[in-house]
Amino acid sequence: MLVDTVDLMCGAADCRPVVGHVMAYRDLHHLSATFGRSILAYRLGPVVAALDARAAGERGIVG
Repeated sequence: MLVDTVDLMCGAADCRPVVGHVMAYRDLHHLSATFGRSILAYRLGPVVAALDARAAGERGIVG
């Protein structure tokens, strides 16, 4: 399952390595666990909806 976080990290011109005083990236391809926890409240609804859809037999990407 994928969760789109680009709008929380990136502006029109660039993606910020630090968001709200939290390091966003663990490495070039992964978010830090601290950043993941800090944005959970903003993405919990779509994650729950995707899990409900998966339980109902559907598959997809959360966006």
